[in-house]
Amino acid sequence: MPSAEGETMEQSKNWLEYFQPQNQVAELLDTNEETAHFGLTLTEKDAQMIVAARQNTLKAQRRVEFGASATERLIREFCDSQYLEQDCFAETVMRLQDIFFTFKNEMMDLISDDELLHFMREQFDTVCFGDTDYLEGTVLPTFADQVRGGYGGYKSTDGYGEYAQFDEVKRWDPELYRQVLKDLAWK
Repeated sequence: MPSAEGETMEQSKNWLEYFQPQNQVAELLDTNEETAHFGLTLTEKDAQMIVAARQNTLKAQRRVEFGASATERLIREFCDSQYLEQDCFAETVMRLQDIFFTFKNEMMDLISDDELLHFMREQFDTVCFGDTDYLEGTVLPTFADQVRGGYGGYKSTDGYGEYAQFDEVKRWDPELYRQVLKDLAWK
């Protein structure tokens, strides 16, 4: 019996199979082809844990995800970060996916998945130096406040280069650092 869109029952079943955990695990394992170049791979057990954590996060955040998994895109976005290590790769992916879905809600879905992933990755490497607690507890709440307040500049930059204008923490100054080194050399 065709559906409203002209889809047969058989086609509808095939579409629903995509959402089965074993298919999601297989798709996560497919990311190993790309991540292995950076010394990062997921085992089947890792992928199963990530899928289970994703389901829990989606349920906790009251979200539904259709189409390509944001987790796969997250893995591909972050895999070349100098702050990811094999021994905690799966745990970091689970933490980052939890942060991602939490802040999709916090930003009321005003920001696209790609914009948020780009923003998260850039800040993870530059401001947070791999610290997911700082990303979740400081950087993203500051940015989410701006987005909810009407800021939309991230749309033209695809999420890149956005945080500096909202960052209230004074970062180190390379010139000052060189001057201090120079002063120390004279002592």
